[in-house]
Amino acid sequence: MEEKPLIDFYKHPEMPDGHVNKCKDCNKKDVQDNYSRNREYFIKYDKKRYRFSIKRMMKQKYQGIKNRCGGNGSHNYTVSGKGFLTWESFQKWWKENEDKYKELHAA
Repeated sequence: MEEKPLIDFYKHPEMPDGHVNKCKDCNKKDVQDNYSRNREYFIKYDKKRYRFSIKRMMKQKYQGIKNRCGGNGSHNYTVSGKGFLTWESFQKWWKENEDKYKELHAA
C-alpha cells in the first residue's frame, strides 16, 4: 500500500475524515470497471434519465441555443453573434410550450 497526500483523494462530506477512502486513480478505475461490467444497464439508465427529466432536457436545449448564438458550437450557424434568451426568459417560454414539446418527443 502506497502513502499518498490528501489531495489525491476526492472530498466526501459524509466520510469521517471528509474524504473518500480510495485515491482518485483507484476510484476512477473502479468506476470504469463497473461501467464495463454493466454497460447495457448504464446505457438504458442514461436514456431513461434523459428522456424523463424535463429539467435536464430544458438545460440541454438552452445550452444548445447559447452555443449556436455565441458561436461556440462546432458549426457556423446563421444566428452566431446574435442575442439569445436569458435563462429566465427561456424558462418562461419552456413552461408555455412544455406540453407541445412533450407531445412532439413522446416515445
